[in-house]
Amino acid sequence: MTDNRYLLRFFTLDPLHIGVGQDIMGEVDLPIDRESETNVPRIPGTALKGGFRAHASWKLKMDGNKDKPCPGDQPAEQEGDATKPHGPRSREQYCGITTCPICQTFGYPSVKLKNEDKAIPGHEGRVYFRDARLAFFPAATSKGTVWFSTPGRAAAWLDSEQQEYPELLVSRTDHLALSINEKITGGELLIGWIHLTGLTSSTEDKGIQQVIDALRNATHLTFPETEYWQHIVNRTVLLDETNFYRVVETCLERRTCNRVDQDTGTVSDGALFSYEALPRASLLYSRIYIEKHFSGKINKSTSSPLDVCSLACEGFARMGIGGMQTRGLGSLLVEPFTSSSEENGHG
Repeated sequence: MTDNRYLLRFFTLDPLHIGVGQDIMGEVDLPIDRESETNVPRIPGTALKGGFRAHASWKLKMDGNKDKPCPGDQPAEQEGDATKPHGPRSREQYCGITTCPICQTFGYPSVKLKNEDKAIPGHEGRVYFRDARLAFFPAATSKGTVWFSTPGRAAAWLDSEQQEYPELLVSRTDHLALSINEKITGGELLIGWIHLTGLTSSTEDKGIQQVIDALRNATHLTFPETEYWQHIVNRTVLLDETNFYRVVETCLERRTCNRVDQDTGTVSDGALFSYEALPRASLLYSRIYIEKHFSGKINKSTSSPLDVCSLACEGFARMGIGGMQTRGLGSLLVEPFTSSSEENGHG
């Protein structure tokens, strides 16, 4: 962490579908969101912000916090005198009250006061989300499940201080195939229709070799779990960005669904559709920037925007993120934050 910047790590417990609708023509009816420059799947920052807001609100309500935040998904009103600046108001989603930790952390649009013509201006959030990028992608190969990555993505996963630049601008090699543990992968791999040859365990490129050494020595990482992380590292292969995309595109999970006619118990005509998802056991990373303090006092249990974000982590495993959650998709682990009280030596 540097100042108010935090590295977020994610581990998918179930396949993950962050859809973009049906406007894009492709192999499936419902494709997932991708980076425009690499075409590799991602979790957009908008989805992360919505997930953190919803799960933090859920956690506060489950804990019985007396300063309950706005629900975020239904109309809300605030009790009080309508003549006061923060009196009763009507809005589609957010309350915007000054003591609401959710609204003060994640922001809210302008508020039109109830029975009045004037409006209270909105407020931007105090947490700034970046897209979550794919760091390690699991795929079935001729040597069992192997996790694929690139030097830049692996380095960004390991190091919160890593300065990110688009890899397509700084790529120093046209072809890269490096195995962290050559005893497991051998010199070649079959991944679907892709035949990957020439795997080695070292390179003359000092920058890339530093990433390989860092992966081998990253025994301090405990996310998703120490033994599981070591298993992933031992079965990791680093590729160049082009071949990484080819592996991801080949091995993305694709499912086909159909609607059942309730009267006949058979499939309905014309109701067949397909969608794609990031497979379980994928690892992603993001960076978020959090203002250290609220402008005013909220309550004792949530003394900073960091505390509010910390509340949301548990919700991602229970309620997930993205679409198709009622069909077994969307659950993921989020590496816990360090709370502000722990940083100040009071934890």
